[in-house]
Amino acid sequence: MTQPADIKTIILPNKLTSTVKSKTVESQHKAGVTILNPDRTWVTQDPRTLRSQGQVIKALRILAKENGNLSTALFDMVQIADSGYKVAAYSPSTSEFSEEGTLLAKNIIASMDTLYNYTKGFGRKRPISMLVQTLLRETAITGGCSMELVLDRARFPDRFQAVDYSTLDWVSDGKGSKYPEQVGFGDRIPLNIPTFYAEALHQELNTAYSTSMFRASLDSSFSSAEFIADMRRVLFKSGHSRLTAILDTEKLRAAAPKETQNDPVKLLAYMVARKTEVEEALKNMSPEDAVVSFDSVSFKTEDIGGIKSDYTGLLTSLANMEATGLKTPPSILGMRTQGSQNLSNSETLVFLKVAAGLQTPVASTMSRGLTTACRLYGSDVYVKFGFNPIDLRPDAELEAFRTMRETRLLRRLSLGLITDAQFSYELDLPYNPNAPKLSGTNFKVEGGAEAPATQEGQLQPSSDVPRKGGGGSQ
Repeated sequence: MTQPADIKTIILPNKLTSTVKSKTVESQHKAGVTILNPDRTWVTQDPRTLRSQGQVIKALRILAKENGNLSTALFDMVQIADSGYKVAAYSPSTSEFSEEGTLLAKNIIASMDTLYNYTKGFGRKRPISMLVQTLLRETAITGGCSMELVLDRARFPDRFQAVDYSTLDWVSDGKGSKYPEQVGFGDRIPLNIPTFYAEALHQELNTAYSTSMFRASLDSSFSSAEFIADMRRVLFKSGHSRLTAILDTEKLRAAAPKETQNDPVKLLAYMVARKTEVEEALKNMSPEDAVVSFDSVSFKTEDIGGIKSDYTGLLTSLANMEATGLKTPPSILGMRTQGSQNLSNSETLVFLKVAAGLQTPVASTMSRGLTTACRLYGSDVYVKFGFNPIDLRPDAELEAFRTMRETRLLRRLSLGLITDAQFSYELDLPYNPNAPKLSGTNFKVEGGAEAPATQEGQLQPSSDVPRKGGGGSQ
């Protein structure tokens, strides 16, 4: 087939290195040094401190661990967006499905998932499924994702290394474009290399940098946290009944030594000491503890709450504002206390669309990485990495829809609209190249027409076998 004039010849990188360029957290430590785990100790972060620091990504990473609403929104969004993936390779000149390229791309993924050089000790390759999960999370937090294709000594693909997108600075190339440099690991690391990939979510045209989808939630998250902290202080100060201890001055004076009674200075010190003793005795008491004292101290319980304000409406408004900034409906966060079930269902559908938005930068980054990997093996194809549709229904309920889809694909295969390899790809089945070729044989047409004879024999079953599986759709 003649190559179209508008399709350029595939150009491979003319300079490659087996040394990984980008840096990770592990790169900051020398060999043999134990990497500290910051999550082994729990330190509460004051919202006022995070707000005053003004570091967006740092605050989001801390809140993603410490703040219940942001943590829930992020975890649920990543879990829903991680719906499984499929890869397919196509010819760049015809855009036709490439059986060989698809098999090569799957083999590359398999080599990164399970095949290791066991003589080197611990397997350092991250499985693709775990890598995709990390890229989805980074896209939600930082507004983009990036990774590097690491090559072995023979300049063949070895693994993908995810890179913290927030450590990238963009540098102008003087030609109306840009390239990344990594900061935060000593000297700036230029990453103007063909094996590094980065994509942004909802990139704006007035800036070279992406914006985190959760950035708008910071103000409402800080305001909500500060308000709840203030409510807690008010509650402990004036919201509960208080136990009041009253010291009988005359009885304490009578119990004091005679030399103390006649000296005002000593008497004052004596009275203060007795007061301190009572305070220390009551300081660490629990509500169920009994109080026993001499008759010089009397106790009574007083309700000092006075007029209490109802903050329910304000709390609901703050929760709704926080949910809006998190791009997560209140029903997902567990804050939906009013409204019908239909409202929650509508919110869930919107949330699924939001979660699907995280897939686009990750799919683009993985597609470019796998395309480079296939071309380094000499395969002139481009690879499309795609996620499976997000569906929350159980598998048993989806079985009927899958049967209908399989029937539709069989009809396309029968008419020759897709190849046998593409049919196997669409149904996520292993392709058997030795099986009879069915594409374009009209084995499944309307009206129950019989399939033509092939070299492998008749494809139609014997007459005593049921022609249909039954069901209302048939």
